[in-house]
Amino acid sequence: MHTVRYRCDDCDTDDLTEDQIHHIDGMDLCDDCYRDYTMWDDYDYCDECQGYGDDYSFDDDGELVDNCTDCAFNPYRKENDDE
Repeated sequence: MHTVRYRCDDCDTDDLTEDQIHHIDGMDLCDDCYRDYTMWDDYDYCDECQGYGDDYSFDDDGELVDNCTDCAFNPYRKENDDE
């Protein structure tokens, strides 16, 4: 019996099984990409943050950086063990 394999439409990770893939909005997404795609669906404060322009800032080199990764309200924020 042949097992159907999937490829993530976002990051191109391939050889995923049915239990490792999420079908949403016509896309096939791996667990990580699905989480990133849907993580803000239930967070109204993200819209407010975006409205005030607090979702991005400039770093010391003048480059635009995303503040959502380190946001205290981000349920998927990765804690820095070095701090």
